[in-house]
Amino acid sequence: MEELDLPPLRIDADGVRRYAGNRLLEGVRWADLVRVTIRTTDQGPITEDMFWVLHAQDGTGCVVGSELSPGQGLLAWLQRLPGFDNQAVIDASSCTEDKEFLCWQGKPGDGLAAAGLEASPQAPLPAPPPPAIPRKVSLRDERDERGTRHLEASFTDGGDLLLAGQDLGRGVSDFFGEGGSEYEFAWSVKRTDLPRLLQALGGAPGADLLELLAARFTGPAAAGIQGFLEEHRIPAEFWSRVGD
Repeated sequence: MEELDLPPLRIDADGVRRYAGNRLLEGVRWADLVRVTIRTTDQGPITEDMFWVLHAQDGTGCVVGSELSPGQGLLAWLQRLPGFDNQAVIDASSCTEDKEFLCWQGKPGDGLAAAGLEASPQAPLPAPPPPAIPRKVSLRDERDERGTRHLEASFTDGGDLLLAGQDLGRGVSDFFGEGGSEYEFAWSVKRTDLPRLLQALGGAPGADLLELLAARFTGPAAAGIQGFLEEHRIPAEFWSRVGD
């Protein structure tokens, strides 16, 4: 029997989950929910510019675009949370700049109120299956007479994007001078900024970010990553080291 595609966003008594076809992208159980924020960007109204960010106690979470949430009634579920700040939602709806709004914060178990339940340590909810998405892709893996160049993209346990690279050999020495034959570097993009990166890459909500990165920045094209992040104003932390 042919499997039917699951809806892109599913909300029930267990929590919130996003799918691409039958593949689970990310999700948060109400029992683990500890924080709800809204992230806005300055990219509207041409592209989606408002995103719900549901934070779990372990640092993971689920990002839901405002265009995806109304049909599933996400706001109505969240408004059951004790102390939910509706004014923050109103303020975020009219915001046209890069900003984060705190709508609710609690401790593990408090989020069960969204499903009309109470915390029950004696009967914890079962853990969801891990996301069935690739954790890393290789963007550059080259070797020649000048040395080696390696770069890969991966997700951290907290859901941030990590672009980490290492160059070895004479090419490093020629560029930085004697005393250094190894160059390590990395960019880190926070999970809350990934929807903006996805848009910049031309991906629809729910698209595979790692596949989009591989399609655009594999091989020598990987040298354009930093310029791309700067051009689209994607916040990224950069780190580098030169040594032997």
